[in-house]
Amino acid sequence: MSFPAQLRALAALSVKSLPQRPGSSFVAVIGIASVVAVLLGMLSLSDSLARTISTGSRADRAIVMSRGAQNETGSAIAREAIAGILDTPGIRRSDGGVPIASAELQQPAPCVRSPMDYERWSSCAAFRRARSCCGRK
Repeated sequence: MSFPAQLRALAALSVKSLPQRPGSSFVAVIGIASVVAVLLGMLSLSDSLARTISTGSRADRAIVMSRGAQNETGSAIAREAIAGILDTPGIRRSDGGVPIASAELQQPAPCVRSPMDYERWSSCAAFRRARSCCGRK
């Protein structure tokens, strides 16, 4: 018997035995469908993120970071320096002469996993802001 014939016979036997095992067949179908759905979701998320990163930058936009910072979260610029940056020639301004800029702070939120972590982080201002944003006090 050739391989394609064996494969057809095996598939026919599997399909014929489906009514004898509906529960396990249902679980297998749902499990495979779930895995495919998660895979498609992750692929679409990574594609969307890559598209956002590649099309989100423009020639007239700049990100200013402090000296020696490797990324945006590692940068710290004083408020006084921000005023100086906004007064720099070349910064686009609105019709009213106000600089079109956004001074943002990116800071990772602490993750509390134990009571000891809670005691350590509860005195931190960022932790209090994160808890109030979540609706917890």
